[in-house]
Amino acid sequence: MSAQKEKQFFLNNLPREAALRGMASFCTATRTERSIAVVSAYHTLLETSGQLLNHLNAVMSGHGLTQARFRTLFLTYMADAQKGDGKCALCVDGAGRGEPAASGGISPCDLAETMRVERATVTTLIDGLERDGFVRREPAPGDRRSIRIRLTPKGRRLIDEFAPKRVEYMLKLMDNFSTEECKTLVKILEKMERRLAETGPKDL
Repeated sequence: MSAQKEKQFFLNNLPREAALRGMASFCTATRTERSIAVVSAYHTLLETSGQLLNHLNAVMSGHGLTQARFRTLFLTYMADAQKGDGKCALCVDGAGRGEPAASGGISPCDLAETMRVERATVTTLIDGLERDGFVRREPAPGDRRSIRIRLTPKGRRLIDEFAPKRVEYMLKLMDNFSTEECKTLVKILEKMERRLAETGPKDL
């Protein structure tokens, strides 16, 4: 079984409230209402996030994309578009506070920092996208030792065509959520994000 298949297998059919109550007679960890609620919520979040990612990956693969490739292309697209202040919108911290990009494009360092991955990972992504004709490397003005990543016309067409479809997919998938429910969900997930940042594996 491949690592990806194994991960999908273990994220399916995780025990939730009813099953956890049935386990209470022999599993002391799930005998309180608090523990049942926490484990059920955790399993639901874990399983749903896996299903959501698999679902989106299937949609994107139909367009020859992966999450990593799309994110790289989209950030490069935004850097080329630029905000009025001459900086990459959404780069580095999501608020347009990235490296000034008056010449357009984005540096591999900014890409790595924004996506929170190693520089070597970004280099591999850029190599593949350049090989497929979606991006090109250009010397940075004033420092020919540095490079900036720019979209080719082929790459821009791909984002122009797929980005709206991605939003349409999200709207359709979540059309049974009200606007307020979406905002509440974001707050709950951000609370989980903060807790993950505070609690490392060694704390458990």
